[in-house]
Amino acid sequence: MFRLPNFFLVFLVKPAAWRLPLIFPVPLFLVDELLEIGETAYYFFGRKHVPRKWRETASRGIEGMRRVWRSTRRAGTFTLVDVEARGVRIWVRLF
Repeated sequence: MFRLPNFFLVFLVKPAAWRLPLIFPVPLFLVDELLEIGETAYYFFGRKHVPRKWRETASRGIEGMRRVWRSTRRAGTFTLVDVEARGVRIWVRLF
């Protein structure tokens, strides 16, 4: 089954006294770019400061984070958090 990739991480905060919620959309391409920049920065600057025995593990960890992030984006729309307590509803969803 084909699923559209997610493009936004949406935070919704709605206190009980408010009529309309606060909505904070975060474009996911920014997170993709930050992970790519982090990987490049580690390759050029961080490898010198990481002990030799941990270099391969650190590099695999960064690649693993990018792989997990890509598969999460491809998973389609889903709700990460939907909590209501003390009259405040918080909702985090990938669109």
